[in-house]
Amino acid sequence: MCGIAGFTGQNQERIRTMTEALRHRGPDHQEWIAENGISLGHARLSILDPRPEGNQPMWSPGKKSVITYNGEVYNYRALREKYHLPCRTNSDTEVLLLLYELLGEKFVHELSGMYAFALYDFQKKKWILARDPSGMKPLFLSFPDGKLHFASELRTLLHALPTKPALNMRSLSLYLSLQYVPGPDTLCEGISQLPRGTMLTVAEDGTQKRTPITPNTEKVHFASKRAFRREFPGLMSTAVSDHLVSDKPVGVFLSGGMDSSIVLHHMTEFASPPIRTFTVRFEASKEEDAGRINRDADLAKLTAAHYKTDHHEILFTAERCREVYAATARALDQPNADSVAMAQYVLAEEAKKSVDVVLSGA
Repeated sequence: MCGIAGFTGQNQERIRTMTEALRHRGPDHQEWIAENGISLGHARLSILDPRPEGNQPMWSPGKKSVITYNGEVYNYRALREKYHLPCRTNSDTEVLLLLYELLGEKFVHELSGMYAFALYDFQKKKWILARDPSGMKPLFLSFPDGKLHFASELRTLLHALPTKPALNMRSLSLYLSLQYVPGPDTLCEGISQLPRGTMLTVAEDGTQKRTPITPNTEKVHFASKRAFRREFPGLMSTAVSDHLVSDKPVGVFLSGGMDSSIVLHHMTEFASPPIRTFTVRFEASKEEDAGRINRDADLAKLTAAHYKTDHHEILFTAERCREVYAATARALDQPNADSVAMAQYVLAEEAKKSVDVVLSGA
């Protein structure tokens, strides 16, 4: 993942502070600009084309527009060939810029992937922000004094606001009922998430327009259960293949369940062996029914052995739980009472030592 931030107006120190607050999302490179009436920042985790030419914010030819972008567009290579784009890098970021120059705002309907980006058109003096139809990448917004401010994380956006926002009591009530904060509202008054599958344009005078993004997918209809069983493996294979577009190592969070096991199965068709797999095992005694508690970890171990993966099993102890409690809360950005959040944090921490990208089940 990467981190993006920006706002209308020029403030070098503010955008530097926001960008550096996103360093944990993008440790490979941080860069920011404050010129021509806007400020943009980007913290990069380099997955595609890790050369400096792929750094962001990225300018279009002639500096007509500039973009800061988080995510991955799976069909960027197909789009590059379809529209004969004169790319100088192998990054999907450049494809987005050149597609905008060619197609205008409708280019977002060509994208297939997970993304959140902000693009500024200097000729039209207009912001274009978008979030993928599944809402996989976050994008938080605020309009202090009517001016657009945005960031990948709520806490980063707080660095840009003149005053500390009030607590959103409605969101707090929803959190206490649901154990998470449903979008687009947040726990902070005046800060919201850009809804998934939405393109937002903001003109120089502050005029806003929101447009639904039509997913670039084809509906698949199955004539019968037999047809589904016959064709589904091919669809899964294509989906997993699309998610493996990376210039960095890719691993799997292997839970032992059906979904992550299916992902691993199809991953073996495309990835170079051995695939790195990661599983959490919980500290438990026989009296605490360790066999039941760690049934998934046992299944994951068997699955990993079957596919001959480089399997990493992380023991999650009560002591480790106490150690990562605060770090997990910070990583969540907004509170989420999911009981496995700390285990997932430890899992990601271990995976980061050897891979930059992981696939997982639902």
